[in-house]
Amino acid sequence: MHVKVTIELSGEQSQLAPVLAELARTLSAEVTAETDESDPSWWTDERARAFVSELKLPALLALQAIAAGAPKTRVVSVQRELKRQGFRMSPGALSSIGFAVRRLGVSPPFVRDNYQGVYVMDTDLAALLQVSIKDELGRRRSNGSDAG
Repeated sequence: MHVKVTIELSGEQSQLAPVLAELARTLSAEVTAETDESDPSWWTDERARAFVSELKLPALLALQAIAAGAPKTRVVSVQRELKRQGFRMSPGALSSIGFAVRRLGVSPPFVRDNYQGVYVMDTDLAALLQVSIKDELGRRRSNGSDAG
């Protein structure tokens, strides 16, 4: 889908932020409606298990925090959780999520809303992923492997 939109807004950032956030939500809702893979029902137990098994530990723990806070999890909360687990929230910390999305051909499980500073995830998908993450963490512990 090709979209060209030209909007000019002026005012204080605090006044414009809600307008821009709503615009971002509206545009992301349109994209979600157009792709079947963005439908949370597209995700199955099998797809969720395969997805989480591909993730490095920092990304797996971040996804766990995002899913636990669904539908909206503050970015700073995820950063705090990773720090508690001994990991930094560097640009590469979540990279295995993007790699797994591309490698497995799955839809992204969440969207980052920079205007609100949150990760947005469907609550049904979050519940499905939480089970798969718990199982994957248990599997890694029993195998003595944290890398995945």
